[in-house]
Amino acid sequence: MTDALYLYGLVTQTQQQHLGNLGPDIKLLKYAELVAIYRQCHRSEFNHSESAVNLDRLNPRLLAQIDEHDRVTRAVVSTSPLFPAGFATLYSGTDALLSFMRTNHQAIADFLHASEGHGEWAIKGYIKREQARDYLCARESEQQQILEESPGQRYVRERQIALKIEKQLTPWLQKRAQEAIEQLSQVAADITRRPVPAAAPSDGECFGNWAFLLADDCIDRFKQTLEDINLREEECGIHFNCTGPWALYSFSQNVVIKN
Repeated sequence: MTDALYLYGLVTQTQQQHLGNLGPDIKLLKYAELVAIYRQCHRSEFNHSESAVNLDRLNPRLLAQIDEHDRVTRAVVSTSPLFPAGFATLYSGTDALLSFMRTNHQAIADFLHASEGHGEWAIKGYIKREQARDYLCARESEQQQILEESPGQRYVRERQIALKIEKQLTPWLQKRAQEAIEQLSQVAADITRRPVPAAAPSDGECFGNWAFLLADDCIDRFKQTLEDINLREEECGIHFNCTGPWALYSFSQNVVIKN
């Protein structure tokens, strides 16, 4: 017998009519103008103490649960705004979930109405530092015309340039990133910075992670702006990667919730 409810998130009753078939186990619970999307579960399903100790060795059951959470939230987001719950948000039963909805329904409903027609898109910035150093060194060398010097003088000057570039690399990167993000921000309704994740070596080093709140009719312009930025930054070793739309995880955190 199940002993808990797994909450995926909430939508308004108006938005509920756009939901498709989310799966045979998915249920809906209504209160006022809110609809909670949940399934019945066992608390023991989420005992992942082994995985918590070593995140490099996630067990298949946990990965399957993460995939299922992502599948349901993506299906909802494809049709309507979702006030998302975090992974493995459990309630003891319908009474507890209704109590949460009763206490917070106005704040959540206001957020969902304000978010209608918008989605969250993620932008991550990557840099290949060796390529960036080579780009900056080549530009500095050209400005100083060291090719006209003797081999000994050229070596000393190249070492001086390399040291100078190493000191300037981080401020230079911050400036380039700020210019790109400000350009993208002009297309977005809102923006927030997120923690920087680890990156695969092929992607380079991740130096920034941002969430953008985009109106549906601005997505094409946003993507075109990003494409122009990446073309401009390509020779510098800088690249911005875009994914989405996601549930409004970043922006829903600004809602004051009593739980």
